[in-house]
Amino acid sequence: MDFKIIQILQVQLISILENNMSKKEYQKIWKTIKPALDEIDIITGPFYELSRGNEKEEFRISNLKKQFKRGIMMAESSKYLPLKNKPTWEGYDFNEFAILYCFEQILSEITATRIQNGLSGASEEAIKEEAKTQTYLGVYPEITDMAIESYNKSVNEGSMGPIQSAILKLLGDKSLDFDAPAVKAVKGFFKKLF
Repeated sequence: MDFKIIQILQVQLISILENNMSKKEYQKIWKTIKPALDEIDIITGPFYELSRGNEKEEFRISNLKKQFKRGIMMAESSKYLPLKNKPTWEGYDFNEFAILYCFEQILSEITATRIQNGLSGASEEAIKEEAKTQTYLGVYPEITDMAIESYNKSVNEGSMGPIQSAILKLLGDKSLDFDAPAVKAVKGFFKKLF
């Protein structure tokens, strides 16, 4: 069994043992972060459209958006974790089931929109599987840190300004390399130590 699988199983076990959250609390987290997630879609949408046909740029923007959204989910959902023995993922507080729930909501909304537009939609099973994939996408520390910090600042200020600034800054950073998130995670880990 490789290290990544063992780490996933550890997080899941801790979450199962300590996660006494109800669906109502997941819904509360979702309702709280939904405006911030919508703001990310509004800002990244035109950039994504302009990149059509450039697979590398589409991939970069898509992954940036997923990483940033997950950072926001991590920031809000960590408020519901126990004070002791918090489950973590690659060095971050990690409320697995709340993050899964939020990604399922995003994917369900996408599916509903596709169906309304006469296109095919994903099955519930496919949504759950993709939500799990996005939940456990390798952490890109620079993006995650900016997402968490800007979200918390936005909450404190009552403004989307910090989120807008952070996502625009990241969209302009062409050096973000999504081919190697594990490499970035290791660099980010050592950067925090020194």
